[in-house]
Amino acid sequence: MKKTRFILITTLLVYLIFSTFTTAAASSNQLQEVSEMASAVIEQDLTVNKWEVLVKEKVSKETAEKTIQWVENNQKDITYSEEDLGKIKKLIWNTQKSDGINESFIVVIPVEGNYDYQVMYKLTGNNWNKEMVKAQQSSISSTIDELFSGNMTKFSCLNTQPDGNIDSDVFTKKLLKKWNVQPLKQIQENDFVVLSGYTSHWQTAVPTADKPMNVQIAAREGLGGKTTLTIGTPIIVTEY
Repeated sequence: MKKTRFILITTLLVYLIFSTFTTAAASSNQLQEVSEMASAVIEQDLTVNKWEVLVKEKVSKETAEKTIQWVENNQKDITYSEEDLGKIKKLIWNTQKSDGINESFIVVIPVEGNYDYQVMYKLTGNNWNKEMVKAQQSSISSTIDELFSGNMTKFSCLNTQPDGNIDSDVFTKKLLKKWNVQPLKQIQENDFVVLSGYTSHWQTAVPTADKPMNVQIAAREGLGGKTTLTIGTPIIVTEY
C-alpha cells in the first residue's frame, strides 16, 4: 500500500500546486480533450471503460449562492446530498442524462479556516461514442459557460484496458508519438508506472519547478495480470 499512497500523494501535490493556477478555457466544445483521448483509444480497437471531466473554480460567497439557486431552479430529477468534511462542507447534486452521462454539481462551503468557496461540475460516463458527444457537447458547454468564468480549471481523463492485441507499453508509445509528448518524469513501482510529460497539442499546463506539464499516463497491473491505463490532462485527479 505504501507505493499506492506514494503515487497518489505525488499526484495530489501537483494538483495542489495547480489549484492556484487558472486559465481561460472558453471553448465551444468542452469535451475536446477527453474526445481526443477516446479517439486515440478507439483507433487501437480498445474500449473506453470510464471517462471523467471535472471543472472547478474559486468563487465568492455570492456566486456560490447564485450557483445553488441556478442548480435548484434548472435541474430536474436530481438527488441532493451533503458531505461534512470538518473545515469545509460539500453540497452535491447528482443527475443522469438520458445517454448514461452522470452529472454532478458541487458547491464547497468553507466552515472554518482559510478555505475558499468553490464551484465544481463533474461529468462521468462508462462508455463513449461520437453520437453521444454530438448530442451533449452543446448542452454541456452551455452549462459550463453559465456556471464558470475564464478563471476555471478543467481536468479530463479516461481509462482503458489493453488486451492481447496491444500491450500497455506499445500503446503508451503510440500516444506519446501521436501527441508529440515530451516525457518529463516517470515513477515506476512493481505494479505502477506513471509518466508525466508536456505536449503543445493542449494549451493548459501545470507550472512545475522545471517545465510545464499537461499529460499524465498511469499504468496499473491488477488481478490476473490485466493492466489498466489512465490518461489525464493536465493531470490525473481521479484514483487509478
